[in-house]
Amino acid sequence: MIANVTNVIEWLRLNKLMYWVVQLKDTDNTRVFESDDKLSFEDNLSTFQRVMDVSSGSRFIIKASDGKDAKRGKFLEEFRNIPDGAPAVGSSPQLSGMYGTTDIDAIVNKRIEEYEQKQELARLKAERDEYKREAERRQSVGEQFMEKSLPYIGTLGQFLLQKFIPAATSPATIAMAGFEQTQQVEPQNNTEMEEIIFTDEQTDRIEAALQKLAKADKDCIAIIEKIAEMASTKDPMFAMAKSMLIK
Repeated sequence: MIANVTNVIEWLRLNKLMYWVVQLKDTDNTRVFESDDKLSFEDNLSTFQRVMDVSSGSRFIIKASDGKDAKRGKFLEEFRNIPDGAPAVGSSPQLSGMYGTTDIDAIVNKRIEEYEQKQELARLKAERDEYKREAERRQSVGEQFMEKSLPYIGTLGQFLLQKFIPAATSPATIAMAGFEQTQQVEPQNNTEMEEIIFTDEQTDRIEAALQKLAKADKDCIAIIEKIAEMASTKDPMFAMAKSMLIK
């Protein structure tokens, strides 16, 4: 299909076609223009141009030959006659750089959806980072607590062992958790420490507690000694550790 009337005129010149008929359809009763053999080729072209100026359309048929009575060498072609930028007949306007209402709505909705997705993604990332910071904070607090508490727990264990084992003037051997540990107990001045006598029930409880502590920590003797020392010297840390363990 030839794009426009200007190209049709060029087509006629190139093929030296002196006679032509323009129709809407390939039937005789739809004729739009017919060249006159009494006029010159240029005059016919001028008239053809003026006729097509007032007869725009998206589809025309042109039949041409080198003469009106020619029996052979006939040409047939389709062409458009639409002003530049105008939509074709029966088609929706599609001007360069513009969109129909439906297209605009679709574009706007898509942009809104993309924006909402970006906002949701940013919110989720911020929430994830907050959870991460909170987890790190809790872990840090827990580690600090354990780091600060462990010495007090150890000294408290020492206090308990020193408190519940009577003072001795000679080495004492204590068997715990399948192994024996020998502790040198320094002589105590009876005037400074009164010997405590435990009942059988208390003795059983002490032994059971020592067994558990010995299984959990091989330094159980040193732990209990430290607690006893803190208690006897009225170390403030002892009261803090005691309040943590006994409520």
